[in-house]
Amino acid sequence: WEEAEKELQFFLGTLDVFEAERFPPTYNMLLRVAEVLKSYSRWAKAEEIYQKLYSRTLSSRGGASYYSTNTLRLMVDLFEVQLKYNEAGKFQSQLLESYQQIFGLESTETQWQKLELARIYEKDGRLVECVILQRQALQVFESFGQEERQNTLTAKTRLCRALTTKQVLDEAESLAHEIVAECSNLHGNSGSETLTAMNDLALVLNNQERCGEAIELYEKILKIQKETFGEVHESTRHAMTELLPTYIRASMLDEAETLGKRLVKVSETLYGSEGIVTLHVLFYLSGVYEKSGQLEKSRNIKMQVLALERKIRPPGHKETFYTMTELAHSHYALGEIDEAIALQLEALDGYRQSDSDNAMKIMQTVFDLACSYHEVTKLEDARLNYEDAISMSRSLLGDQDEKTITKLAPLMALYTEIDEYELAKNLAYETLWFMEKAHGDDYSLTQEACRNVIIVTTSLEKWRDAEGQAKKLLASLERTHGMDHADTIDMANRLAECLKEQRKFTAAESLYSRVLQHKRTHLALNDDTTLEVMASLIFVLRKRSKFPEAAALNQELLDIHSRTLGPTHATTLATSAIKANILYAQQCYPEAAALELDILTIQIATLGPSDPETLEAKENLAHTYLKQERYDDAATLAEDVLRVREEEGTEDTDEVMLSTIDILEDIYIAAQRWDNARKMVDRELTARQVGKKEMGDAAVIAALESLKLVARGKGDVGEVREVEEMIEKEEKAREEKKKRWWE
Repeated sequence: WEEAEKELQFFLGTLDVFEAERFPPTYNMLLRVAEVLKSYSRWAKAEEIYQKLYSRTLSSRGGASYYSTNTLRLMVDLFEVQLKYNEAGKFQSQLLESYQQIFGLESTETQWQKLELARIYEKDGRLVECVILQRQALQVFESFGQEERQNTLTAKTRLCRALTTKQVLDEAESLAHEIVAECSNLHGNSGSETLTAMNDLALVLNNQERCGEAIELYEKILKIQKETFGEVHESTRHAMTELLPTYIRASMLDEAETLGKRLVKVSETLYGSEGIVTLHVLFYLSGVYEKSGQLEKSRNIKMQVLALERKIRPPGHKETFYTMTELAHSHYALGEIDEAIALQLEALDGYRQSDSDNAMKIMQTVFDLACSYHEVTKLEDARLNYEDAISMSRSLLGDQDEKTITKLAPLMALYTEIDEYELAKNLAYETLWFMEKAHGDDYSLTQEACRNVIIVTTSLEKWRDAEGQAKKLLASLERTHGMDHADTIDMANRLAECLKEQRKFTAAESLYSRVLQHKRTHLALNDDTTLEVMASLIFVLRKRSKFPEAAALNQELLDIHSRTLGPTHATTLATSAIKANILYAQQCYPEAAALELDILTIQIATLGPSDPETLEAKENLAHTYLKQERYDDAATLAEDVLRVREEEGTEDTDEVMLSTIDILEDIYIAAQRWDNARKMVDRELTARQVGKKEMGDAAVIAALESLKLVARGKGDVGEVREVEEMIEKEEKAREEKKKRWWE
């Protein structure tokens, strides 16, 4: 390269003597240097030479000279190789203008340059401009009649392909049939042009999801090529290459595997086991194995391809990096995440160092890398790469491009995992709004986006927002999936949860009943999801005071837990406690007390006397004893709980301690143990004053009511009046607070 650089600088210096006889040899030598640079992917240096050549030829020979137009053509090729289609289009436009000056607007040569510009526009995604140019060229060729029949056919073919890309499929199909008929008349049914036209028609059918018809055409083409040239021939190999992905698309995987193996053998015979064509065919075969679930075979072939590419391609070749990313996908699918990350980092570094415009590939590789980091819970690395990939996608494709939007879901899931719910909510709503606008409510990705919004809003406990989205999604799923589909039932369950959290128990009961009926029919009775729905419905029935129904369903649930988990399991005991609570609500206090005593005995034996579950069981039994007027037994239990909490250092401001103090207040007041009751009330009031910012707290008012009962029991009329005045102030403040809230 050092020697080459010296030679290059010498030839660049000769640009100053671009005169007469010195011009052609200098021009040709510089072109040879530029071509060598291009072949080694030194794009910037090659472009520099072409730019200088064009500038000098333009000034010395004019824009209509062979040298100027030839340099433009080479610059178009240079940018096309780098996939810089926008720049290639600019130079091809200049070339078209030169041809219009040289040959005229209606010449055959000018039309061909139009078709070339249209081809570049097609690659750049500028399909509207592409089709306009092709129609213009076709119109001119058709005006020449029979003398330009072949050019007319070529223009039609290119237009057909552009329409297929643009998804104007009805017109493309009509045009393709017309081309096939014309080619058959001109070249016969087995002519190469006819077979190419049939191939284009098959592509249109493929795009129309008519894979069966496309396969018939591809198989017919393959049969003709094989009969004409034999199995081991490039034309036959090409026909196989066209048929293979259609087999894959139609899920004809056995046929695809058989054809893929044949294709590998043919390619190895024609081009050798290390030929570029053979590598491409091996890659196709890996895709067949991947689609059929043979992931290890797919990975092994990709590893073979990558090893060969490293061997035969020059360092830094874009195809090598692409193979790395594809192999990384296979490693990822097999759970080999470290291997995937290593390849993704290597490919990313290569793309960034390349002279080519690899922005799209860099964006996708960064996103894939984020997914890999996410999989191995490297959450900070995953977050940074997700955010980088989405930022690049917004810049390259726009905020409202579907490829950008579909990248938001994994980042939203990550934000949810790290408790960044507001950020997750923003992404979820952005996705939903796009999908609704682009595809409507009943599109699968819209439904998925709506489900994500519900997940995030429920995590934020924004139940009203979640309810609205859940109702909308439930209606959509009922339309698209039916009333009894698993997804529909799951959404009915989520909506019931939203309603339950908002105390809309009547509507929640109806939905839970529907869900439970479905699960009883389609799942085993002891299925976890069935049991969860039963528990939720029991809760709602209790809140609606439908105690007989709640008791019957709870007994069924208790029987299942006792049978599957055992009578002393924590879940069984929790269900027994709910049964006792229902008996309590039905004022069946002896039955409730007996059951609660059984629960407490088991809790002490299995968890110990000081476990939080045991303390809760003691408090439940104390409440029931209080209702039975067994004040001493109730006080003994509650005092024991208080002692344990004090020994554990639980502050009076803690809710569990306040609960214990509150039950003791009620017991002492009911037993007319006024001094003890006064101590508990004073403790509660002191605790509730800590951190209190304003008056009107309902718990404070309740404690003052207890204080009034104590003062009245002790016969202290003056204190009764004082407490009543305090209660009046608190209640007045409470009413003002309510008024402000409504305002």
